[in-house]
Amino acid sequence: MKIIIILSFLVSIGFSQTGKDFLDKYPFDKTVDEMSKKEHWQYLSYTNRIEGIIMGNAETVNRMHGNSEVYEIYFLPNRVCGMEEEQKITFLRTWLKNNPESINNGFHDITFSAFMELPMVDGQECIRLIEERIARNPLSK
Repeated sequence: MKIIIILSFLVSIGFSQTGKDFLDKYPFDKTVDEMSKKEHWQYLSYTNRIEGIIMGNAETVNRMHGNSEVYEIYFLPNRVCGMEEEQKITFLRTWLKNNPESINNGFHDITFSAFMELPMVDGQECIRLIEERIARNPLSK
């Protein structure tokens, strides 16, 4: 068991990402067709990390369903609802440029801190925004 924990720790260190990594590696201002295979991998890696952080946050907060104060403060999906992938990426990029002291923080911490600065959107409004986004681009569910 100790070996598994140690290996997990070493892997997490080896693959940990910072804000600097994000700014250096993400293929900003390129379409998928313009990306090399390595850039496309970085694109997928970061967009999936962002969605994983948001969905992980939702799962965690939902498990605390008895505490509405936690929900009102920490529920990320209602802060980013209706935002396209590129809007989230652009927001994180801008946030890092405006918060250079955070550039060496972990990508998870940066994503959470940045999105927490967005206003909380009411549940019904969030549903409407998501429906509008899907109507514009049915593949972006």
